[in-house]
Amino acid sequence: MTSLNHPGESCALLGSLVERIDVGIFAVDRTGTVALWNRFMAVHSGKSSSEMLGQNLFAMFPELPRPWLEKKLESVFVLGNNAFTLWELRPYLFRFPHNRPITGGLDTMRQNVTFLPLRTPGGEVSLVCGTVFDYTETALAQHSLHDAIAALHKEKDAQAQLIVKLEAAQNQLLQSEKMASIGQLAAGVAHEINNP
Repeated sequence: MTSLNHPGESCALLGSLVERIDVGIFAVDRTGTVALWNRFMAVHSGKSSSEMLGQNLFAMFPELPRPWLEKKLESVFVLGNNAFTLWELRPYLFRFPHNRPITGGLDTMRQNVTFLPLRTPGGEVSLVCGTVFDYTETALAQHSLHDAIAALHKEKDAQAQLIVKLEAAQNQLLQSEKMASIGQLAAGVAHEINNP
């Protein structure tokens, strides 16, 4: 492992990591002005970092759930605690296409998003950083699992109905055998009476 002795090296390494990581990273101030927009966000949104920096997030993405997102961001600014949203509750924040548009069965990338407070040296929350994790594969797997479970329940119900029909047929067969035995017994008795 390489030791980083110079602050410049640490900053360069951190900047490279933020750009190359396969997670969306963006940061906004209290007014919604974008202060950070990494490569993942640029690739999936089609809006480069140079287009986004200094722009209002809501102006650049009018389809965002503004009241909900403003409330979420404000809670991080005020409380200084992390916040998050899961794809099961809100399928996506940014309407990004995913990499399986034809075979996937989903129209957009499913996302888990975490909101983190970024503090000044004095401890004040100056920015909120959002991390966007692509959960599309998990969502597709879960949808497949739900479909498989539904198919198993349907199969189980069909088998239960078949068992009921088989039990009814078995009871009818037993009843028929009893009647046949009674008929043979009656015929035997009648034969004995008629032929002593």
